[in-house]
Amino acid sequence: MKRFPKILVVLVVVLLLVVLTAPRLIGGLVATAVRKGGTYALGTGTELDSASVQLDGVELRGLRVDNPPGFDTPAFVQLGQARLEVDLASLRSETVVSPLFLIDGLDVYIERKDGKTNYSPILERLEELGAGEGGAGDDEPAGGDDQDGDDPGGKTFLVRKVQIRGVKAHLDLLPLGGERTTLTLDVPPLELEDVGNAGGDDSGTTVAGLFDRIVRATLDATLEAGGDQLPADLVADLQGRLEGVLEAELEGVRGKLDDGARDALDRLESDLEKKLGDALKR
Repeated sequence: MKRFPKILVVLVVVLLLVVLTAPRLIGGLVATAVRKGGTYALGTGTELDSASVQLDGVELRGLRVDNPPGFDTPAFVQLGQARLEVDLASLRSETVVSPLFLIDGLDVYIERKDGKTNYSPILERLEELGAGEGGAGDDEPAGGDDQDGDDPGGKTFLVRKVQIRGVKAHLDLLPLGGERTTLTLDVPPLELEDVGNAGGDDSGTTVAGLFDRIVRATLDATLEAGGDQLPADLVADLQGRLEGVLEAELEGVRGKLDDGARDALDRLESDLEKKLGDALKR
């Protein structure tokens, strides 16, 4: 009988250790998934200072997406903090459901130097992968920069709402034979819905897919916020590359649909192109 209290004490100590260390271990796994997913999707280094696990979600701090080689701005994207709320009941399923992903304080740097832009290799990578919902970004990589892929334990993510606020776009443009143009834009808050539901089946998207949607939405919003302040050739180039990524993603989704759903997607694509054209005219 004397052994029972000792065993109970040991069990209590073990339980306390699990409770105290589990959030840190899970946070480390989340941080690794973010780094790998970003690097795989964007083809350039992605770092995260910390990921802290709380009862109803994960808080991310200090995200940085590096520039491709040869550019001088601090990064391609820097993030102050973000919070991913999680439906705890979904953690045991293959698709983790999040009611809200709130991103607060996002700096995006657009640089043109020696006739090249820092966003070009990143968008080319996204187009190559068809990253995101329905594209090659949902599969293990056949090659490329990160052979480990972007798959944190096989989980996908269905985010009901993404809110992005506090966005600043910093432009550093040095045309060939011209004068340097520097400009900082305050980009209005963005909101995305049902990220991970492109096929209408709530199957979710990978970490790489989340990066894809957020990067494209931020660059689209930067174009709209810049208006006439942006050089026409830069607008045309960036818009053309964004359309290329979108088309690659739509092709990936289209390949998984039946005939009726393909027709619906074609109608949606036509409507989006018209709205995009009208927005650019403004």
